[in-house]
Amino acid sequence: MKCSSSMSEHQHMFCDITNPPQGLGEKTYENAILLLKSLDRKNFYINLTKEERHIYDTNKLPMVNSCLKSLGILPEKLDTLSIIHVTGTKGKGSTCTYTEEILRSKRYRTGLFTSPHIFDERDRIQIDGKCLSKEKFRNYVWHCFDTIKKDHYPALPNFFQLMTVMAFYIFLKENVDVVVLEVGIGGKNDCTNVIRNPVACGVTYLDIDHIVYLGDTIEKIAWHKAGIFKQGATAITVLQQDVALKVFCDRASEIMCSLYLAPRLQNYSTLKNCQILEEREDCELENMSLAIQLARVWIQNHNKAASEMKWVNPFKGEEIPEIDKDVVDIEDYITILESVKLPGRLQIFTKGNITYYMDGAHTNGSMECCCSWFKKKSEQWPRDQNSNIKKALLFTVSGKRKPKAMMEILKKCHFDLAMFVSNRLQVDDQTDDASQYNDLMMTWTSLFENETSETKTKFTSSDAVKGFSCISNALEWCQLNMANIHNGNPCVTTALKGATHLQILITGSLYLVGDVLKSLKKVN
Repeated sequence: MKCSSSMSEHQHMFCDITNPPQGLGEKTYENAILLLKSLDRKNFYINLTKEERHIYDTNKLPMVNSCLKSLGILPEKLDTLSIIHVTGTKGKGSTCTYTEEILRSKRYRTGLFTSPHIFDERDRIQIDGKCLSKEKFRNYVWHCFDTIKKDHYPALPNFFQLMTVMAFYIFLKENVDVVVLEVGIGGKNDCTNVIRNPVACGVTYLDIDHIVYLGDTIEKIAWHKAGIFKQGATAITVLQQDVALKVFCDRASEIMCSLYLAPRLQNYSTLKNCQILEEREDCELENMSLAIQLARVWIQNHNKAASEMKWVNPFKGEEIPEIDKDVVDIEDYITILESVKLPGRLQIFTKGNITYYMDGAHTNGSMECCCSWFKKKSEQWPRDQNSNIKKALLFTVSGKRKPKAMMEILKKCHFDLAMFVSNRLQVDDQTDDASQYNDLMMTWTSLFENETSETKTKFTSSDAVKGFSCISNALEWCQLNMANIHNGNPCVTTALKGATHLQILITGSLYLVGDVLKSLKKVN
């Protein structure tokens, strides 16, 4: 079977590995990772014309289906997977993880597909809450790629397409009971949307992001996100802006999908005095409530006759009803969720006299949540009369995101030092491309032009604003300065002089946070 004529006409839209990285002849785990990286076409879509984007979007799902067919997975076989499909802008990965944890606690065998990865590519596909072994992952990568290549070369799938196809293949081979499936970008045209009959669909909070792919308004973004709604499924959304809810109502009515609002966790009567309500940010509680409802709907409705299913009345109307709050075992679910650790999401790590506060916030809404959390947690650090705690920012953005609005929010944290980096862990050549971090530095300092003389001077001086060519250089520079303070060495940057402890907020990109975690993991 060869790829479709439509895809053949537009082979330049798909990966063409005519010059694969050296050494890919041996089918090792390391070479499997190199292969996957070679399929990752960063900024590819952004550089297409409007017409080319339309062609690419039109061919994306047929390409995924064609690759699945090469692996012996026809739509009817894919239908045998019992799926919870989750989209949104803020917190969809967290919601997926929470949902999977609840279902696994009920002794279901789970498959989890999320993105991006934090430590390595294996993070994206998990069975029973664990990554595959390197050996098993290697075998799956090479089998899937070699099989697909026979039918499709030179029009090969890109990185996310292959990972999506591989996830479905693995979940079928591993005989999971339930798949918790996170959308990559959007919904309607996303690779994961080849599925036809999810049991439940979840939508986390929407914000402006991925404008090139989804549009520049909440209405346009909501239309794409609602593309995962399916007839016969139960869709649940957190409370959204009115314009988004209107789009959801229209799309659910059109598709004949059930539609409900997830209650605020604070409104569950049995949780009124629960400690988690005081300890967690509102955005976390919102995602937890959605996860509880998605898990609950799946437990009730999977493998059931229509007469036994609940919350499956096709939506008709203009007001979305709130799904009922009478959840059996909800206290047990909360206990489970309290113990969930989400790498790179509102995470704190202390080593010596530095505490790292890490969150992959990359939209205005998620940055508000991140800053609220940082201010609260940083103030809780123990202090005495000799304490001199300094606050620093480590920031970058990925893709074509505009950072100024996020910086306006970050400015309220009153940092003593602001550091900006290129979005790479190591400098892998002798060149120092300073354009990215210089642009970020200029944007940051411009925010202080109308400030008081003291604040303006601090952030228009070269000492309080630093740029680094890579993430590891920034971390090492901070560690060296704090080590010098500890050892009585006078060679310390002015912004940190006299500091007894340094609190660094690392945010702006989940890729940045992932690289910081990898760097800290190596140190430890």
